[in-house]
Amino acid sequence: MKTSTLLAVGFSLALLGAGCGSAPTETTPAAKAPTKPPARGVQLNEVAVPSDFPTDVPRYAGAKVINAVSDIGDGSSLLSLTSDDEAAIVLSWHDSEFVRAGFSKTQDQKRGTVTSREYSKDGLKMILTVDDQAGTTNAASLISIRRSPDLN
Repeated sequence: MKTSTLLAVGFSLALLGAGCGSAPTETTPAAKAPTKPPARGVQLNEVAVPSDFPTDVPRYAGAKVINAVSDIGDGSSLLSLTSDDEAAIVLSWHDSEFVRAGFSKTQDQKRGTVTSREYSKDGLKMILTVDDQAGTTNAASLISIRRSPDLN
């Protein structure tokens, strides 16, 4: 009997020492107040557009430039922006701007939240990509425009 009692007491002490069976205290994770999940998205800082950046790349009014590269190696330039406006509004504005500048839409794809459109004119290609981020980041739309020679 002494052996079984000692074993039972020893086992109980071991469980209590491991935290099993004890009530949560203020230092245990279970007692902490639930925290709000972190906000999705990344805070993007605005950058300056290089002075030699092509002037024929349309810039959506009120959008914040987060990346601008004049030459990414193959004669292409890249402009990345964020906007608080909905993706549909951003896409419609760019369609109008490219048509006004004499471009023809040659491709239109949508995959998930991302819409990609290609425009061509006189040996020049512009690829517009708009990611609808409404409700998931600080910006409603992420915009990317790649300007490159049309090698087709």
